[in-house]
Amino acid sequence: MSKNCNTRKWLEWVDGEHESDTGFTCNKCHNQMWAAGREQELHANLDRHEYRSRYKRCFEPEA
Repeated sequence: MSKNCNTRKWLEWVDGEHESDTGFTCNKCHNQMWAAGREQELHANLDRHEYRSRYKRCFEPEA
């Protein structure tokens, strides 16, 4: 099994009360990204199938 966001135990789908807080979240790096002011970047990446399916750690900055 390849390593990517879709196979990680800390990636989960969250049903929020609003569309803006519904979607995939990564519990491993959420707080770290939020503290760095990059939470929206993380959520935008996790919404993309191509990003979640890439062989990589749960979160990597895009080059």
